[in-house]
Amino acid sequence: MSVLAIDDAAYGENPAEPHADIVRDELLLAGGTEIRRLRGRVLAVFQRPTRSIQCAMAIGERLKPSANGVRAAIHVGECEARGEDFSGIAIEVTSRLLDHARPGEIIASRTVRDLIVGSGFCFEEQGEMKASGLPGALQFFSVSGAPAGS
Repeated sequence: MSVLAIDDAAYGENPAEPHADIVRDELLLAGGTEIRRLRGRVLAVFQRPTRSIQCAMAIGERLKPSANGVRAAIHVGECEARGEDFSGIAIEVTSRLLDHARPGEIIASRTVRDLIVGSGFCFEEQGEMKASGLPGALQFFSVSGAPAGS
C-alpha cells in the first residue's frame, strides 16, 4: 500500500473549506482514500505509489496560491485496515517523513524511488531519518517531474 501525507497550514479542520474540497477531489481522481485528517494534515492510501505522487503534485498545483505551500511525503509498506482507518509502520513512517518536507516539496522514501524506477519522476537525495521499527536509517528524496506518457 502507498501512503501519502499532505500538510497545508491553510487546510484546516473544517471539511467545508475550499482546500478540503480540492484535496478530496484530487484524491478521488487519483484513486486514493482519505483515512485521517488532523490540524491541516491529511493521510491517504493508494494502491500504487505513482498515483500518490501524481495526486500530491496535482494538489500542490491547485493550492499553489496558498501562501504557506503544501508539503507532501510518500512511503510504501504494509498497512492493516481497521474499519475505515489504517494502521501500520508505513503510516507512521510517512507521517515522520512529512516532518522533513519543506513548503512546496514532495518527498518520498528510498523504497518508493526503488519501486518506480523508469516512471519518469526525478528523485534528488535530501537526507535520511531513523524511525522505530525500521532497521537503520531510511533515505528520502525530493520528487519532481511527470511520468512518461502522462
